[in-house]
Amino acid sequence: MFRRLDFLPAFVFLLLGASSANAQRVRGELHLEVHDAQGAALAPSGELSSEANQFRRTFAVDANGRYLAQDLPFGVYRLTLHSAGFAPSSDLVEIRSEVPVHLTVTMGVAPVTTQVQVNDSATLVDPYRTGTLYTVGRQTITEQTAPQPGRDLLDLVADQPGWLLEANGVLHPRGSEYDVQYVVDGLPLTQNRSPAFAPSFNTDEVESLRVITANYPAEYGRKLGGVVELTTQKDVPVGLHGQLDAGGGSFSTANGSAGVSFVRGVNRFSASVDGFHTDRYLDPPVLQNFTNRGNAAGFSGSYERDFSGGDRLRITVTHNAVRFLVPNELIQQNAGQRQDIADTETSGQVYFQHPISQDLLLNLSGSVR
Repeated sequence: MFRRLDFLPAFVFLLLGASSANAQRVRGELHLEVHDAQGAALAPSGELSSEANQFRRTFAVDANGRYLAQDLPFGVYRLTLHSAGFAPSSDLVEIRSEVPVHLTVTMGVAPVTTQVQVNDSATLVDPYRTGTLYTVGRQTITEQTAPQPGRDLLDLVADQPGWLLEANGVLHPRGSEYDVQYVVDGLPLTQNRSPAFAPSFNTDEVESLRVITANYPAEYGRKLGGVVELTTQKDVPVGLHGQLDAGGGSFSTANGSAGVSFVRGVNRFSASVDGFHTDRYLDPPVLQNFTNRGNAAGFSGSYERDFSGGDRLRITVTHNAVRFLVPNELIQQNAGQRQDIADTETSGQVYFQHPISQDLLLNLSGSVR
């Protein structure tokens, strides 16, 4: 039995120009305003999509005609808006830095007849991307069903070119061993994240997954066999919302998760819990599957507030734990051997953003584990 406690301060000070290349988080955001020809605010429904990033998000503009899209991977997006009595609007938007992109859309009155032709080829390839990067979107993540609990994201990464999944969920990028770096909301994790060494990530909280095996941005250091970048969901709808999922399978497997979110004004709260039980947690060395029980549980909570002038504060706390038995070989089972292992992980993240001007942005982020 062992316990691990690491302290990882990561305070990042970035001043970004509009033409800057790679940033720490490699994510941007869109500030949208919609009004009619007379300047009155409109509240249409919309969709933001990028085929290259496997990104698709539907949303509703608020009564003031404003909408904020956070954590958008760099690339080209198509923005479409629909409102009763007005002609549909379709625009291309480019996100190239962490500096927020401000876009104002004027929707005209719908004519008697109209025709809209949509072509996704404009967002299929990013002409500014110089290296290979594989993106897994929210739809693919939610549809993923792992054969063993706790391996959803590992299986998605292993499906990408250049990756091999060894026994017990150990990832090998391009033949490298134990050289995988995870980046969660911009903060790096270089520890071994296989099921035998660390609790798994809750896939219900992950919005997108990006996998890099070459042409690394300068901010990624230390472990460079492969980089797995995770971005959690932050597009929380207004009001009180909840979600509950449950499942089960062979080997007495049962899993479930629940989440709740609440948005009112400039304040956003969210919390979630998840857990599973299975009698086949690791890959057994013999067919009999001796002593292979595993249990896991986790909790996460976040608070976000938008201040005047574009300032934003986000605080996130997570706690995950997994307890399991190491599967025995036949001789170990006959001898009555029992190996119990418990892994726990508690982490906190703080992120603060302050726009200095339309071309400059100050970011401050920190993490403790």
